[in-house]
Amino acid sequence: MSARFELLLCAALLCSARVTANDAQRPGAALLDRRAAPAIPSQDGKALEWRPAMGFELAHKRFLAHPHRSCGYVDRNGRLRNRGLAPAAYVSVVLHRMRFGNAWLRHYNIEVHQWRGDRIARYFGLTGPRVVDAGCLLDPQRTAAFVHQGVLHAQGLYLFHAAAGGRSHVGFIMVGADGSLVQSHYSGLARYGHHVGGDFRAWLRASPFRDQPVQLFAIPSPSGGSRR
Repeated sequence: MSARFELLLCAALLCSARVTANDAQRPGAALLDRRAAPAIPSQDGKALEWRPAMGFELAHKRFLAHPHRSCGYVDRNGRLRNRGLAPAAYVSVVLHRMRFGNAWLRHYNIEVHQWRGDRIARYFGLTGPRVVDAGCLLDPQRTAAFVHQGVLHAQGLYLFHAAAGGRSHVGFIMVGADGSLVQSHYSGLARYGHHVGGDFRAWLRASPFRDQPVQLFAIPSPSGGSRR
């Protein structure tokens, strides 16, 4: 291992250690481990388990062409309401489709689109969170070091949740082995106002969450991969 890569690994470890130490001082902070968060009871009183029936690409491709609307959501009949989608509404529909496949409307919990990202993750039984400083995610080399350590998985799909000053945001990112981060979410930032793909770092730098810890919840696919 080169001296340069050893330094990157140390930097990544310092990122994790700093967030861990800060979380330990906050009452009710999320545990930084690999365990699944406690599931929130579903509508029929049973806890949901993550047993995906549809891949991410198929689950989300019907919901990419709408404007961002903070009050936009999908109703119980699968129809778009208020002429757009809010970030949590997009995440809710995609996760319902991934979890239940083509039968998703029979199991659709319309209340999920009103929740924060961490609660959505718990409801679906996603593994996490991993909590990482935004500064570490903004550095491709540090992110690549996380992949090398096994903290993040190459080609892994994650739900991200960030919060700052009473505001929160939720969406999806895919992690590359080289530290690249590809995003998929709805954003109301002035330069966007619609579904956002491409480089996650460009959005994060422009967002109010650029100096905050980011929660990452792993989303296994039906085949054990990340996208299909």
